[in-house]
Amino acid sequence: MPGCGHPGPYPGELTTDEGKQLLTDVAGMGPAVIILTGGEPLLREDIFEVTEYGHRLGHRMVMAVNGTLLTPEIARRLIEAGIQRVSISLDGATAASHDNLRAVTGAYEGALRGIEACKAAGLPFQVNTTVTRANLGELPAIYELAIQLGAAAHHVFVLVPTGRGAEIPEELVTPEEYDRTLRWLLDRQQEGRLHLKPTCAPSITACGGKKPTPGVKRSPQTHGMEAMTKGCLGGQGFAFVSIRVRSSPAAIWNWWRATSGAVLPGNLEELGIVPATPGSRRLPRQVPRLPI
Repeated sequence: MPGCGHPGPYPGELTTDEGKQLLTDVAGMGPAVIILTGGEPLLREDIFEVTEYGHRLGHRMVMAVNGTLLTPEIARRLIEAGIQRVSISLDGATAASHDNLRAVTGAYEGALRGIEACKAAGLPFQVNTTVTRANLGELPAIYELAIQLGAAAHHVFVLVPTGRGAEIPEELVTPEEYDRTLRWLLDRQQEGRLHLKPTCAPSITACGGKKPTPGVKRSPQTHGMEAMTKGCLGGQGFAFVSIRVRSSPAAIWNWWRATSGAVLPGNLEELGIVPATPGSRRLPRQVPRLPI
């Protein structure tokens, strides 16, 4: 998304102890995938401490960064703290297109340096891309670039008009472009060259997917992430905790209009994020997404 000049921290962010308590509360439902995001999570001085704490609880800790702050040393520290993978956004196949969307000159080169730092340290990384009218034509080139760079996966998001996305409605793709993009993604999935996952695109279920093979059960081994989804996972296998310590079914939810409530230590059960009855699961083992 476009660049953000806020130096942080924001008023009302989770403290270190509150972040740890939230991770402890989530662990009450079993190990989860925790995506540390932002903003830029590496700007938090306690990020390694919080990460290591979540890792010790048994969570799969991953992090979404823009890459510009990554060095081989920081990448090694992330591995030591328990980070299993980082995602780095590439929203253009060239510096001109990526920097234009990010509104930061040098963002593209910074992202590539971050990727090289991950590779030097042995930290797995994936490429994330937000599709807009401006970069739609570059999606095939970005995909090829992700393969060339050695990414573990390419996750593609189609711009949703919420948050800062609501400020650039002219960048929304048309329904026809959206459909063509999803079908292109499905074709690339079937090629199997790279783990390719459309994200925040529940309508992809209407476009089909891998054709069923007689006698083969649909599973992650045969169909990858397609076997794990049934459209939008918001409120089913995914929860989001916002920068303002509010919870919602997904990051793109209009949480400033309708939210589950304030996330405070010990109240996840009340919000329906952690099951009230031992042994039950309101949320499968997926994520709270924590911008801490």
